[in-house]
Formats: sequence, structure tokens, C-alpha cells
Amino acid sequence: MSCLRFSTIACSSMYWRWMNDVSPEFSSGCCRTMKMKELRMTNKLPACQAVLFDLDGTLLDTVPLIVESFQYVLQTFDGHPGDEDMIRSTIGTPLESFFSGDPPQLIKEKIAAYMDFNHDRLTSHIGLFTGVIPMLEALRQRNIPLGIVTSKLMISATRSMAVFDLAPWFKTVIAKESTERHKPEADPVLAAMRDLGADDPSRVIFVGDSLHDLYSGQNAGCLTAMVGWTAMPQDELKAAGPDLWLETPDQLIAFVDAMTPRTKPEDQGVG
Repeated sequence: MSCLRFSTIACSSMYWRWMNDVSPEFSSGCCRTMKMKELRMTNKLPACQAVLFDLDGTLLDTVPLIVESFQYVLQTFDGHPGDEDMIRSTIGTPLESFFSGDPPQLIKEKIAAYMDFNHDRLTSHIGLFTGVIPMLEALRQRNIPLGIVTSKLMISATRSMAVFDLAPWFKTVIAKESTERHKPEADPVLAAMRDLGADDPSRVIFVGDSLHDLYSGQNAGCLTAMVGWTAMPQDELKAAGPDLWLETPDQLIAFVDAMTPRTKPEDQGVG
């Protein structure tokens, strides 16, 4: 399997749909290169309180393996591989949801078979999307806390992240066990915000690749960014109204840099 390769920045009419409200440096839906704000030597703090990421299909190229894992389970237990489009539409929700029509014991057996098949192929069948590490490093340089919000079981999430040593970049990982309700509900996004000390959802960006991610971020009141390298139907995602459409990871950095910095409380003349 080969990982997705990105071209240089290509701006679309939908790209930066929110930017004209934030920065005069963006016009006509097109992006101009911006330099990093010199925040370390000023009394300013990053306007962005946190950036949250979905894992599968957003940072990691795992969707083909996920589809293959589901098809293996369906073929083994039900005698058919299932419809690929249907399988893709469920990615981003807990495994139990996919098998919810089966008896409890059979659900457990199917999940165990899925986990075994998936884990055995983890190191050879997944990839890291190009540009992800430079993007994470740029966000870390700006002192913006990062979190993962996934519907995977925690053990699956940590295994996937370990393949590319992603754990050091993130201060929290919200997985299936972390909340009672899951995407598309707001609960996992709000849990990640609490862990990161982010109290203003309008200053939090949730980056994902599916409608489940988009609705979860919207329900939490966050800014939502959808990735152009998604394996999901792009027309459906765009029609759902994300705040930002990313063709490449570095476009997220330009968006963050364009957000107005907040002033430290002691510098606001209060007291």
C-alpha cells in the first residue's frame, strides 16, 4: 500500500470559507503564505486553544485495512464480504455499532476476530499521510495543545499510533471507552477539550475526514476542518458545511496563524 502524496497548496472556492472573517491576508478564497507569529517575545497567547484530530483517515491511512478487516469478519461469520460503500459510511463509529443487529455473544466474537485480523496487519497495511509530522511540529512550536478523538478502542488507537510514534505529540487521547456517547455526539470532543483545558469551543479546531467527525465537532460548537485526502464522499462532506477544507496539512497552520491572538488577562487592564 502506498501513502497519499500531496501536491503543493491548491486553493479551492470552498477553502478558507471562514478566513475572510479572520484575516485580510486571505481574499478570493485563495491562500497566501504567512509567517509564524512571533508570540514567544510578546504578551500574546495563541488564539487557538487546542487542535483535535480524528485518527483513521485523517492522520493515518488506515481506511483500506479497516474495510478489509470488516470484509474478513463478514465473510467468515455471515458468508459474504458486505458492501464496501456501506462499510466506509460507518467508519468513525464504534465497532459495536456496526454489529449491533447481532446477539451480544456474536458481537463479542466478531469484534475479537476484527481486532486479531487488523492487529496482525497493522505494521504492513497502514501509512502516515504526507505532511502530518511537519504539521504537528508546527503546532507544537506554537504551543497549541493537541488531542486525538477517535471511536477506536483505546488499545487499537495506541497500537496504531505506536507504528509511527505519534503519542509524544498529543496530550490526550479520547477513545471509545472514554465517553458513554460517541461521535456524532459532542461528548468525545468536549472530553478532549476538558483534558486540554480548552474552555472556548470557538477557539478549538476539530480536524476529521467523515460526517461523524464533522457533526461531532459542530455539536460541540467547535470550528471544523475536513481533510481533502479523505476516502469519504467529498460532496457530502462539503454540503454539510465544515468551516475549513484542507487540501494539505500545512493549510491548517496558515489558518491557525491567521486567528487573532488573545491577550494575557494581566495585560487587559483589569485589577
